[in-house]
Amino acid sequence: MARGIDDSLHIVWEDYRGASRQVFYRKAPSFQPVFPAAEIALSGAAQGDALDPRVAVDPSDSLGVFVVWRVVGQGDERVRFNRSLDGGATWLPSSLDITRFATTYVSGVQIVCDSIGRLHSLYTANEGDGDSLVLMTSLDKGITWSHETRPTGVVEAQRSIRHADLVAIGASAFAGYIVSRPNASPNSEAVLEGKSAAASAWSLVRNLVQANSLFEIAIDGSFLSSGDLVLHVAWNERNLVLRSQHGRLSSSVWTWQLANLVVPVPVGESPIMYDLDLAASANGDAYLAHTRFSCDEAPAGGTACHADTFVAPVRWNGGAPFWAIPSQLSQSPVTNFISRTRPKIALVDRFGGPVVATVWMQNHPDNEVYATVWLAYSLDSGGSWNNPASGPLNVGSAYNVRAGFPQVTVSELSLDDPVAAVVWDDRRHWTAPGAPANGQGAPETYFATETLQ
Repeated sequence: MARGIDDSLHIVWEDYRGASRQVFYRKAPSFQPVFPAAEIALSGAAQGDALDPRVAVDPSDSLGVFVVWRVVGQGDERVRFNRSLDGGATWLPSSLDITRFATTYVSGVQIVCDSIGRLHSLYTANEGDGDSLVLMTSLDKGITWSHETRPTGVVEAQRSIRHADLVAIGASAFAGYIVSRPNASPNSEAVLEGKSAAASAWSLVRNLVQANSLFEIAIDGSFLSSGDLVLHVAWNERNLVLRSQHGRLSSSVWTWQLANLVVPVPVGESPIMYDLDLAASANGDAYLAHTRFSCDEAPAGGTACHADTFVAPVRWNGGAPFWAIPSQLSQSPVTNFISRTRPKIALVDRFGGPVVATVWMQNHPDNEVYATVWLAYSLDSGGSWNNPASGPLNVGSAYNVRAGFPQVTVSELSLDDPVAAVVWDDRRHWTAPGAPANGQGAPETYFATETLQ
């Protein structure tokens, strides 16, 4: 899901139609669950299964809508692209293959559009021996693309790209990624690259850290009233520690704080932390949503496990950033089945501070095989959250095999009564037409809105 500057919402999803999964698109002209036009198929069945679509909207006019996805089932896996230049009404008659080279598999496909209309995309590709990250840019709305691979040089055996994140901030784009080398010591590194408005190629912004067992990275940033850019980068180490770095770009010069900040956890607790998502505010603050999974000895014996969503605010504090105490948003029932809440976070700036909204999956209290989708929000810069949280949003419950994957965005046009829009998948409908024989369920996609007040 992506939001235009006119508060239009653009939603893409994968769905079974016949014998294969295809990518579909719908547009809601406002933050209301109303779709005046029929869904539009963006992929073709002859291309194979179309999976994991991502959508971006031109931030300057909301007319350019751009979608990428990966294709499997026809030999080498590919990345395909389609676009609309009239706000989602019409699309290219056939999607374009924008893959750089033949590859065994692709994953992590993403796309963003910067404020001067350039498209940036990335994906992880396997070249047989190891992974490479492919960074792409298009200057003509997606018809032609430049490609760069990272790390450069010869592909190393067993090298993997653990995770990558991509954002557009103003006229620049930034990509953070983690490279893992099992035989090295330390065995992984986190890297941040960027592409400014005047740049013809991606370039290194900062080698963030080298450590053992880095798994995920999240980045986001914003412009201060001074015009300086503040960038926040967070990652996890061994899934046990969340760390971050924060930089400020002023007059083309980066300034970074000297230490890797640590997101606080209560004394004596050692939760596993993952599912990172960052949202940055124009006052320099940022908010990190994440899953905390921990197990304790149950009173009746055995182990009691919990998977909960937390949001940790980082306060910019005039250039001396620090992490405030995280807020626990969910109160998950004991579970030995669901260990991920897959939170997503979004915000919108208004006078006095941002409105922050978070969505996540939570296991069903009566049946831990199922999950529900919940929403929480803060109207005071993350100081307090609505309690109880709004949820579950879904009617019934979603089967937790790839269920949920919620997404959230917040309206910019109604700051007196901002509205959150939420999209999620539900795969509990086992008997839907075209459901595969392997028992994964046929997905359905749902959309809901809620006024934040």
